[in-house]
Amino acid sequence: MTATTNNATIAAALSYVPLDERETWVRMGMAIKHELGDAGFEIWNNGSASAANYSEKAAKTTWKSFKAGGGVTIASLFHEAKAKGWKPDVPYTPPTPAERKALEAERAAASQAAEATRQEGYAAAAKKAANLLAKSRDVAANHPYLAAKGIKPYGARQLRDCLFVPLSIDGQVTNLQVIGEDGTKRFLGSIQKTEFKAR
Repeated sequence: MTATTNNATIAAALSYVPLDERETWVRMGMAIKHELGDAGFEIWNNGSASAANYSEKAAKTTWKSFKAGGGVTIASLFHEAKAKGWKPDVPYTPPTPAERKALEAERAAASQAAEATRQEGYAAAAKKAANLLAKSRDVAANHPYLAAKGIKPYGARQLRDCLFVPLSIDGQVTNLQVIGEDGTKRFLGSIQKTEFKAR
């Protein structure tokens, strides 16, 4: 059985197990991590997303707390799934140590690539923030958002009808919260490039 087939089998079994109850959710995560190591996170996280109380942040934090060699094994997942009506298409063959190592290497590489992409996004946002702040001016006292809220523009700047609230880390501006006349709030990563072109 290939690693891909194994993963598909585990994902199929997990789909039969309700994950709204925390104890079951945690046990299924421990079972998958015991079997696949960190390479199993995507399977567990995708299955977790079906729960009404799903939180990606909670899933990542909880996954990190699991020990790969914990006492809950993949047999626990299969037992729960079979109790809910799951029937495997083919017998399950555990991955070999070499397959586990390859799966973890693949997961690590994907994680590093994702982190690199995030860092590029942070750098691009910081650069864009600096450029926009350089073009901005003091906030007009009659700006509709300020008038509606009855507040003063402490630390804010203005460009056309938008207010900029700088976000800083260690004194360096890393992003801007952009507030429109109607009170719409967004950060630079969610704003299209065309929105600040001259008009």
